[in-house]
Amino acid sequence: MEKPYFVLTLQNEPFQVDFLKENDFAEKIEQKTGILSVSQEYYKSGRKINLQDITNDNINLVGVIDKQIPASRYFISTPSGQVRICIANSEQKTIKNLVFSFHMECKNKNLNYPVDEYSFYYNDEFLPYDYPLSQIPHDSIINLINQPAYPPVTQINITVSTLTGKSIQISLFENSLILDIKTEIQKLEGLPIDQQRLVFAGKQLEDEKLLNEYNIQDESKLYLVLNLRGGGPQVFSFNEMSNEIKLEFSQNAPEWRTVEPGISFIGICENRECVAYNREVISNAGLGVFDINRQAGMMPCPMCKQTLSNAKNCGFFMAEWKFFGIDSNGIERTGNGDAYEYNYTTFLDGDDVQWRVLRIAVRQRDNIF
Repeated sequence: MEKPYFVLTLQNEPFQVDFLKENDFAEKIEQKTGILSVSQEYYKSGRKINLQDITNDNINLVGVIDKQIPASRYFISTPSGQVRICIANSEQKTIKNLVFSFHMECKNKNLNYPVDEYSFYYNDEFLPYDYPLSQIPHDSIINLINQPAYPPVTQINITVSTLTGKSIQISLFENSLILDIKTEIQKLEGLPIDQQRLVFAGKQLEDEKLLNEYNIQDESKLYLVLNLRGGGPQVFSFNEMSNEIKLEFSQNAPEWRTVEPGISFIGICENRECVAYNREVISNAGLGVFDINRQAGMMPCPMCKQTLSNAKNCGFFMAEWKFFGIDSNGIERTGNGDAYEYNYTTFLDGDDVQWRVLRIAVRQRDNIF
């Protein structure tokens, strides 16, 4: 059964997408926004999520951020119609990667085109496994011909070892994604995908990459590390976000000045019964895409939880951000920045402008294992 979601991106007004299957959902977002499916990153309630987990709660607002990784899209022409394939970092990939991705997409769409019974042709020329994808333009059409040329996709067995010493045995195809391993771990152990980190040969593995991109072979051993969760066009006034200020942390700061990774909003608590009454407080919102006109008006005081009515500034910690806005004069404004672990990045207080639209996309800085 389809479930409707409202999707918010940096460059688009909220739009509705019905969720039935993961790949279809990502493809619909791609068609609407131009963000290729392999470059989409999903957020709910200030937390990064995996597409498989999108239906795990009743929240129907999803933020989508463009990771802006190099990627290309190809259309495989089959007797059943065109099959769309997106490949991340295609400049470094070959036809073998495209064949493997096509095999996975056929499984998702219940199409029967065995790898060892078909081959790819472009401009009437056969494409061998080692042919570089960099030689095939973005959005090219590649023909699927019923002529055996490629070896079959083989099954491999891997071991995942946890910090407690437990070993998990998993069987997959060699063209599986790292995300497929996490999905199997979730099925076997009940560990949510967003709490898993996988490491192989000293490297943390990225969900959207294939096993063979990390040279993971039969009998390879991976290590599982758990991530612990941490705690029309009316104008509105908000900081213009141009004059950055770096604030050092203090061991003596009050509880209402605690920051968490991501974006936070700064305002004055007006609740006379609150311990932070008439004090400047910091209300954390986390990660994702934020419509500031909406978000700034619903942030709670961290102490009494009463809504702050005067949040006109924001700050960042351990995050990278981009913003897109249209001011009251109809002029587009954009910007971006990074906040590191040793300070809190905010903006000159009172440096406000009138906005028609202001959206901020916030991602956590990459962790180093």
